[in-house]
Amino acid sequence: MAECPDILEDGGQQLGRVQRMMPIEDIPEAVETVLVPATVDGFGGGEIDYPVDEDYSFGGIAVVPGFGIDRSRLEWYGPRLASHGFVVFLIETDSVWDVPDQRGEQLIAALDYMTTQSAVVDVVDPKRLAVMGYSFGGGGVIHATRLKPDLKAAIPLAMWFWDNDQSASTVPHLLISCEIDFENDAHTGAVYESLPASTPRAMMEIAGADHQCITQDGSTEQQKTAIARMMISFLKRHVDGDGRYEHFICPEEGTAIASRFECDQAVP
Repeated sequence: MAECPDILEDGGQQLGRVQRMMPIEDIPEAVETVLVPATVDGFGGGEIDYPVDEDYSFGGIAVVPGFGIDRSRLEWYGPRLASHGFVVFLIETDSVWDVPDQRGEQLIAALDYMTTQSAVVDVVDPKRLAVMGYSFGGGGVIHATRLKPDLKAAIPLAMWFWDNDQSASTVPHLLISCEIDFENDAHTGAVYESLPASTPRAMMEIAGADHQCITQDGSTEQQKTAIARMMISFLKRHVDGDGRYEHFICPEEGTAIASRFECDQAVP
């Protein structure tokens, strides 16, 4: 994999240029939150963060936590992604001990609930859906792409799964890993390498970071900013179909605080 320069190493000047180059109408939206009770069928409830705008519908993302933890460890993703024009459903699992396959099934159940029964039915576009998950939840993301191959994007985070062959997948993948999370980092690389050349894909590894590098309390603000910028760009490109974000997925000067980075968008 190619070495990637850190765009923060010049005191933030390159990072500032990236911020100024983002499409000017991508102004953060006001966000509201609705809670979903644990009594729903198919998963353990959760919370939905969504943009407040009566004139538009937005792509939807279901997010599942990892083994042994609840959604609070990933709570920063909801408002951050929702403020850029996505409906974000951060779910609880039926049990914190659920395995990846179960988490994948619950992601699909959550998408179905969000688009057919939830309080945001009129806000979310059922044709523009994505999934994201951490650790065992990242494995759940892989399983979810096999259950629902028309997903617009999949984002496994520091993932673990027992079957990393995605050679049949057509779902665009953004994989984010942590440099010194050795076992999970290997799973991330195996999935990336297995994806066919015709499937858009990108991979970013956070430098000097362990398995907690994408969680609420395990990542720095600089890491959160870099991760969110990559996620938003990837989701804008593949969920919203906005080609202007291509540059930020495959930046010419590298991406922030990444020790490794690969990208093959394969988009016509």
